[in-house]
Amino acid sequence: VSTQSTWEAVVSTQSTWEAVVSTQSTWEAVVSTQSTWGAIAPAYYITAGAGAYEGAIITRRRDGVEPGDKSKGVWRLAEHGANGKPEWFHLETNYDHWTKPPIADDRRDPANRRMEKLTQSGIGLQPIFESVLSIPPVFASDTLYTSKIMPKEGYYQSILRKH
Repeated sequence: VSTQSTWEAVVSTQSTWEAVVSTQSTWEAVVSTQSTWGAIAPAYYITAGAGAYEGAIITRRRDGVEPGDKSKGVWRLAEHGANGKPEWFHLETNYDHWTKPPIADDRRDPANRRMEKLTQSGIGLQPIFESVLSIPPVFASDTLYTSKIMPKEGYYQSILRKH
């Protein structure tokens, strides 16, 4: 994959996201749109709003969200998580969150440990980028780009990754 074609895909994705966000009045409307619009390939849409618990990972197939259990298709942050405590992050790698990652490519468990080490009070785009997303095995040899987005601040940056 060439740098030019990768960058064109990033720009196209950014334009699509901007179109969705700019035409919806609420975070819930954005999640609904991302869950139902046509997709050319399966994907994970990681969506955040500016309010508390406005975070979700949308597992998309070409024809909509993952069928069956709604929590699989749209995995939302919850004020009262499975352990009764507020959820401050969900983490997605290249495998559906409800399945066990393959032993040969488990980036999820190391990334979760790094996020927990950062703690909610130490969170920010740069700490996540440096301490989670840029260290192997999370930063994989085939990672093409990373996008950093902070809706509350209106911040969006995509970075082509070099190996």
